[in-house]
Amino acid sequence: MNGKEERLLQQDASEINQLAEAQPEMKIYEAMRKGVNQGKVRYRKRRYLLGITLSVAAAAAIMLFALPFLQERMESPAANAFQDGYMEVTFDKNWSDSAKFSTASFSDVSLQSAVKNGLIQPVYTSIVQKGFRVEMMGGVTDGRRVLLLYSVKNMTEQTVKHANFALNYGGHAVSDTGASLDITAEDNNILPGQTAYFAYSSYLSPSEDYSKDARYDLTFTEISPQALTASSNKYRTSLSLPFELDPYWLKTTKEVYDPQRTLTVAGQNIQVSQVLYTPLNTYVDVEYDGSNDYNIFQLIEPSLVGTTKGNRKTLNYRRSITSLNTDVYTGEAKATVVLDPSPVGELDAARLQVAGIAAVPKDQMQIVVDINKLEVLEAPDSLLTVSTKTEEGRLSFEHRREHALMENSFSMRLKNTYTDAAGKEHTQEGDTASSSQSNSGNDTVYEELTYNFGPNAGRYPQPLTIEIERYWNPVLEQGGVDLSAEE
Repeated sequence: MNGKEERLLQQDASEINQLAEAQPEMKIYEAMRKGVNQGKVRYRKRRYLLGITLSVAAAAAIMLFALPFLQERMESPAANAFQDGYMEVTFDKNWSDSAKFSTASFSDVSLQSAVKNGLIQPVYTSIVQKGFRVEMMGGVTDGRRVLLLYSVKNMTEQTVKHANFALNYGGHAVSDTGASLDITAEDNNILPGQTAYFAYSSYLSPSEDYSKDARYDLTFTEISPQALTASSNKYRTSLSLPFELDPYWLKTTKEVYDPQRTLTVAGQNIQVSQVLYTPLNTYVDVEYDGSNDYNIFQLIEPSLVGTTKGNRKTLNYRRSITSLNTDVYTGEAKATVVLDPSPVGELDAARLQVAGIAAVPKDQMQIVVDINKLEVLEAPDSLLTVSTKTEEGRLSFEHRREHALMENSFSMRLKNTYTDAAGKEHTQEGDTASSSQSNSGNDTVYEELTYNFGPNAGRYPQPLTIEIERYWNPVLEQGGVDLSAEE
């Protein structure tokens, strides 16, 4: 397997993990959130009183002076929120823990570059509670991505792992969809007495105004069979850590440009509305024209080419932000192309270039199959077949994905509902559709996707129709548009 093929398989695995496995297993209860709000009051008071390091004599003098106030504070409702715990904030400390994360194989390239290039903002806020010490060590955001680095010390007698993780930033709940959690070790279990290090990343909405106040909610679960199958919270521990992360940490190095240009590929119009340059990434916001004949899923191998001080520079593709992998966009019309960051900020005379578009004609956005005859009657191309029928109502489709070694090819996704020939809608039963790939070594991937119609589907009026969410059908027509300020 060559390097490009391996990157493709890693890309598919990372994407599937992001879209499915990274979703939290449970939600934090409202009572917990109320306790956190009380805890934040106590946190601010503790910060005011204990935030600086003093000599022993000076500390004793201050504590003697502050004793009546401290006693009053310990009797307050805010103190009761964390009465079994302790919060600590370290001030005026530089980021110094990149070594703890530099050897990790982060799936998020932005996280790798942030650690490598010293972009992490020190936070160093910790809480000791319920047998755990959680420290938010540092983080960074450019308004589009938020990255957090934290540690968990397990002081219980049980091995645990994350059951849930969620961020509230500036009063806004950051969507679970698209959030991911990387680990620095090979195993995500946290052994008794062990300190493990984690990296959280997620998308932020460009339309929201975030303040510095943040809260990270965590739930840990024991890993025994009883714990993993229990429906109650008997084996789970939840806690929350309030902290501050400056949303304007990178403000002086952010540059925004609104080109308002139209890229046309194969007769389909794509509006380029904004280009944002940050030290983490370059973001190109696009919108697909509603009058297009095709549903466009993404641009193929986009890049931004320009000059900096007379030298040619190319910013290559990293990922796409769409309604399928985040809640930043709720419809299919808008997307953001994420590219390499520019080392000097805005490029001179930048040009957006693409190798084509991944798109399907709007009137072909369905798969029609007769599961009794094991036959695909309609599909966007002739490359989709029924490979096997593993059990009653459970079919495996095989899609011969051509030109699949292009940097941002993707797997097929189908809706979770289907319609029989009489027009009645049904829901897929059991597990959701899954896929695996094997490479022929000839720029082609044979992709298998299993769809569980249910044991009664063979008795439904045939054929059955499934709507398509995403389908790799490359339209390989090169295109480009100048994004300079002048026409």
